[in-house]
Amino acid sequence: MAHSIVGRGLTFPLGINSQGGFALTSFRSELEQAIAIILATTPGERVMRPRFGSRLNELLYEPNNSRTAALAEQYVEDALAMWEPRIRVIGVT
Repeated sequence: MAHSIVGRGLTFPLGINSQGGFALTSFRSELEQAIAIILATTPGERVMRPRFGSRLNELLYEPNNSRTAALAEQYVEDALAMWEPRIRVIGVT
């Protein structure tokens, strides 16, 4: 299977399927949810994994200029390279 490296996982937020079990997601949806979780989590937020997440929240209320855009791009690339081994970041837009 071409997508075997992506795998399956629980939906986020957690959901229940029609059989009463946890709803699962797979392939592209799984990656999209994993990326969203990484980018929306602030380092220090998870007690058992304090380095998990991205530094994007540090850019809230910063001026909308090229320096902030460059920092956002770097923070996204760093976080995804560290926490999502199933992908390779080609660009951030």
